[in-house]
Amino acid sequence: MYLADRLRELAIREDRIRLARDLHDGVLQSLTGVRLELQTIAAEPTGEPPLQDRLLAIERALAIEQRELRLFIEDLKPPAGTPADAGSLAQRLDEMSARLAVEWKVPIVVRVTPAELSLSSAAEHGMRLMVHEAVVNALKHAHPSKVTVDVAARNAGLAIVVRDDGRGFPVLGHFDHDELVRHNAGPASLRDRVTALGGRMAIDSTASGSRIEITLPSDQTSLLRA
Repeated sequence: MYLADRLRELAIREDRIRLARDLHDGVLQSLTGVRLELQTIAAEPTGEPPLQDRLLAIERALAIEQRELRLFIEDLKPPAGTPADAGSLAQRLDEMSARLAVEWKVPIVVRVTPAELSLSSAAEHGMRLMVHEAVVNALKHAHPSKVTVDVAARNAGLAIVVRDDGRGFPVLGHFDHDELVRHNAGPASLRDRVTALGGRMAIDSTASGSRIEITLPSDQTSLLRA
């Protein structure tokens, strides 16, 4: 009886940790960007640039974030598949990248291969949080002029590649997953999320940009084909 109670407590604790991490990596980072934009507008002379256009852009970003939050809450329930009216995986990634592009004023290109690629609800949620964190990390720290995201089915698993043309990580070079774990390097929560799913992450960092590649095994992605 004690063992069962202890296992239940550990499961609840892990769920709370996951919830806190997901909220931090997703919603809170986006709302921080919106808050910074509002602060910038407040500090500018009225009418330069047109206030209405920028406020409308922020409103659109908040509307998209509300949808993200609703999807997140749905994902906390037992998975029942992706709603039929939610659009394709590529469309949802495009929507997320459009929101980030509005917040950070940096173009973000997303490519999904094959275009009809779809995942289970839980797998897609985890994948989108990984993409979100990798992109936001580049926008915040590398100051790029462009970010590209490639999501592709590979060997029955999933490969995610995020590239930017910014200033790279503080340490330049190639770092595989084992090196990142051993030296506690790279985006910590992203690395931990990948590790928890049995995936691998590698970073290529140069003075003219960086590349993060994440590979997830098929038993964690539950790949589905439309």
